[in-house]
Amino acid sequence: MRATRGIRATAWVLVATGVALPALRRRLGIPRTVALAGAGLTPAALCVAVPRSRARDAAVGVLNMWAYLAAYEMPNDDPERLAERVLVDYPIAIDRALGLGVPPTLRLQRTFSAPGAINRFERVLVWCHWMWFAVPHATVGYFLWRAPDRFPAAAARMYAVFDVGAVFYWAVPTAPPWYAAAWGRLDDGRPLRVRRM
Repeated sequence: MRATRGIRATAWVLVATGVALPALRRRLGIPRTVALAGAGLTPAALCVAVPRSRARDAAVGVLNMWAYLAAYEMPNDDPERLAERVLVDYPIAIDRALGLGVPPTLRLQRTFSAPGAINRFERVLVWCHWMWFAVPHATVGYFLWRAPDRFPAAAARMYAVFDVGAVFYWAVPTAPPWYAAAWGRLDDGRPLRVRRM
């Protein structure tokens, strides 16, 4: 019994440490690998510390996203190095191929926007964009609520996509369209009004 309590206490220490490390990393000079390893251990540590329940399952998902956000933000620690590594041209080439010569974002802006105003169609697009961020988590939440026996597999698949995405973000940092526009890479000879909302 004493060993079990010791294991659970150690697991709680790992959870607390893993939550704190990404937040304190820059202030205390903690190496990125240490912070990321600590954050990455928190979901498994919570599984050891707490018996299985819907609340624990939800908390494991939240802890996994905390580790993902830490990994996603770490390349921004050194903006100059990131600027040297960022890939700008290949996404524009793909977008131009998809948009038949003009990136779809530019085609949409030129077709539906008016200088100095944000119209209803643009507001709908912005809402669709931001609502999309909730879709993966709402899907996993739906499994937790309606099919808890299928939740572990669904959550593992969904959050594995986030984790793989973070690896690609580190390995192949890709510029968003507004960054490409700021560097003049979207120029096709026409006036360019790339807007961010």
